Formats: sequence, C-alpha cells, structure tokens
Amino acid sequence: MGLSRRLSAAVAAASLVAVAPALPAAASTPVGASAQASGHDLVVDRVAGADRMATAVEISKTYFPDGADVVYLATSKEFADALVAGPAAAVEGGPVLLTRAGELDARVAAEITRLDPDKVVLVGREGALSNTVEQQVGAATTGKVERIGGENRYETARQLVLSVFGEAPVAFVATGRNFPDALSAAGAAGYEGAPVVLVPGEKRKPDSRTRALLDQLGTEETVVVGGPAAVSDGFIYGLLDDGYDVYQYDGDDRYETNEFATYEIALEAETAFIATGRDFPDALAGAAVAAAQGAPVFLSKPTCIPRGIAENIDEAEYLERITLLGGAKVLGPGVESLTTC
Repeated sequence: MGLSRRLSAAVAAASLVAVAPALPAAASTPVGASAQASGHDLVVDRVAGADRMATAVEISKTYFPDGADVVYLATSKEFADALVAGPAAAVEGGPVLLTRAGELDARVAAEITRLDPDKVVLVGREGALSNTVEQQVGAATTGKVERIGGENRYETARQLVLSVFGEAPVAFVATGRNFPDALSAAGAAGYEGAPVVLVPGEKRKPDSRTRALLDQLGTEETVVVGGPAAVSDGFIYGLLDDGYDVYQYDGDDRYETNEFATYEIALEAETAFIATGRDFPDALAGAAVAAAQGAPVFLSKPTCIPRGIAENIDEAEYLERITLLGGAKVLGPGVESLTTC
C-alpha cells in the first residue's frame, strides 16, 4: 500500500470504542446563532476560562456536570502527556485537566473535588507534575491517586496506552517532538476508541520500543498523523514492511492535516468543536469530550476558519451546533461568525 495524502475511507472502528451517553450542549450563551453553513443555521457557543487551566476546568464543568469516575491530570506546559491522555480519558469516560508542574492550581483542585472521581491519574514523572502536586491532588479527592510516568515522553505514552488499551486493532501514530500535526491525532483517535502512539518520527525506521508496543496491542492498522516533517517516509515504510496497514493524514500545514483528519467524523456529527491551532491546551482538553459525542475538533486561526475546515463544516449536513473552546483572544469574532480565510 502506498502513502496517501488523505484517508479515503473511514478507519475501521476499534473493538473497544466506548459507548458513551449523549453529553449536554455547552451551557454558555450562543454567540453566533445566525452563523450559516450547509444552507442552515448553526448555534455557535463558547466554553472558555481566563487561561488554559481554567478553560479545561470549564470544559469539565460543562460536560461532566454530575461528576466522573476518572480524571486525567497533565502538565499545562507540554503537549505530549495531554495528547495521549485525551483518548485514554475518552475510553474511560472522564475529563483531562491541566495544571502547572510545581503546584496544583486551586481551580483545578476545586474541580477534582466536585467531580468526586474514583481515581485521578497523573500523567508524567515528577518533572512534569511534582510530588507536591500529587499530595495536593490527594487532599482534593477521596479517590485513588495514580501516577503513570516513564523516563521520557515516549515511555510515559507507552505506559499510559498499555494501562488503558488492552488491545488496539487501530493505533494513531504521531510525532512526540512538536504539537501542530499531533493536535489532530487526539480527537481522531478518541473518536475511533484508539490510542495515540508517540514516536520519534524523525528516525529512518520504527524504533524497537514502538514495534514492541504495537505488537503488544495486537495492532493491525496504523494511522500516521502528519507529513514527512513529523513522521519520516522511512518510518512509514518501516511500518509497512512490518506488515501493518498504514493510512496517513498528511496536509501542507496543521490546518490541512486537521481537515483530512476530521472529514469522515464531521459527515455524521451533530456537534463540533473548534479550538485554536496556534497552541495545544484547548484542543487536547476538548478531545475526550468530543470523542464522547462523536464530534470532530476543528482547528482554526485566531480570526477566521481555514477554507478546508469551512468546507468540512459545509458538508456536515447533520451539524447543528459548534462550540468554541477558548476565549476571544484565541478565537475571535470572525471565528464566531464562521468567516472563511
């Protein structure tokens, strides 16, 4: 099978897709109820906080009003841990919250207490979330506090994937070096009930630990998110040589990659989310919620929606509501009105 710039058919759904109840629409006041796409009105609303940590809290409050069995907590400063936490949280039915490395944000502590989870999973070693954070989480909940962390982001991702996904016929593959293309991996993987496998994509062939992980998961299909700058052609051909079916979302930039990754999801969706493509926290905090609703997470520029994303919205005939994730500084009035650029 050759490399493809666009996944032409929907990836076969993994056998462990979580069956989740419909979640409530965002409680905020619509900000663009007259926005138009596909010839019909769309309700456009927003969930936002004062910063990335507060936005994640507001997402949790809106979509988990009655609490959650599990909470995943990741650092607010680096994308990798939150990226792999999103699909795991989607499978287990809980939110992803963010905090600083050295201290548990008071708003996050209050949200953990409100959610009253059976367990809170800290993602990353002490350099990502300190022992102080772990102790403060313990004080905020009566549930079990666990930590999953390896010697680096790749090992943390492997441990987290194995802890949640006993098997994964489909696995999404994303670079662990930077976030732009990988942003689209969390939402798409969560939708499929599949894990995100972080890889050193700059290498000329798959590393032994990636091979071992895919073997343990019983993976048959891999979906590579990003082009050669993210995951090299040599790495992809190595996956093919190892016997995996390989699909690829490969756009000219992060927005086109997102266009390809969300196309099939959007066709069936009644709800969609939009997050900034300039940074990672809002998109990754929203990934678990979007997966539970069968909804895409579109990436946008601050002032307008990229044309390819707008085309996905136009073709989504069942779409009724779009929720913006983040404040007006990251998604401005042009995004609210679905202005195309």
